[in-house]
Amino acid sequence: MSVTCEEGEAELKAKMATVMVTGIGVLLAGCSSAAPPSTTGTTGSTASTIGGVAGTAVFSVRPVLCAAPDYAGAAGQSPPAGALPPCAAASQLSVLNLVVTPSSSNPDGYTSNTSIPPDAQFAAYPSTTPANDTATATVLLPAAPPTPAAGRFVLGPAGLTGASVQSASAQVGNGGWLVNITLTSAGTAAWNELARTQFHAFVAVDVNAQVVSEQLIQPTALYFTTVSGQVTVAGFTESEARTVVSEITAAR
Repeated sequence: MSVTCEEGEAELKAKMATVMVTGIGVLLAGCSSAAPPSTTGTTGSTASTIGGVAGTAVFSVRPVLCAAPDYAGAAGQSPPAGALPPCAAASQLSVLNLVVTPSSSNPDGYTSNTSIPPDAQFAAYPSTTPANDTATATVLLPAAPPTPAAGRFVLGPAGLTGASVQSASAQVGNGGWLVNITLTSAGTAAWNELARTQFHAFVAVDVNAQVVSEQLIQPTALYFTTVSGQVTVAGFTESEARTVVSEITAAR
């Protein structure tokens, strides 16, 4: 199964061949072919740690608002109460700050601002627990272990959830295993709305309160294009891909 786009097969394969896999997975949706800037951190590499608490499973795709440092709360000190604060303006991974510009002369096919710092204020906040990883909430989630120095992300409310998934499967591809996700008709509409909103910005795949993939939406394209019901997450080992498929299926 491959990404469905209104393009010729050769052109699609050429785009997919340019993807830079940095960690556990890279989201290939709507023919996106970009790698995230290093300032946002990279995803982890052991999907076997993703499995949720017995009887629970959470899957969602969310907008990435900003990167965050690791938790640095003092022992015995209570974390700040209440909802998470907004990301500081200078740290927002917004279209305005990212300045993604398609460029045929660049090896990646685009240029962007890669100097956006993690938002230091979130060092005082622990990561959101799986129990509080609800679709309507803004959450602070780590990348799947092991995490890098800036391996947490502030994510907005979910654009789509497990209810949007018709099926998920794992298959081997060039350079690793893929997780193929077929969306329902409502899920396809939800994905296209999220991707349109995040065009030239980031989305993240959240599985059981961990980020398994985060990726720019269509950074090499001048104009947004929709997908027709399928997205693919790439860059897994076989065991990682099968774990993620199991969790997505359980979350439906």
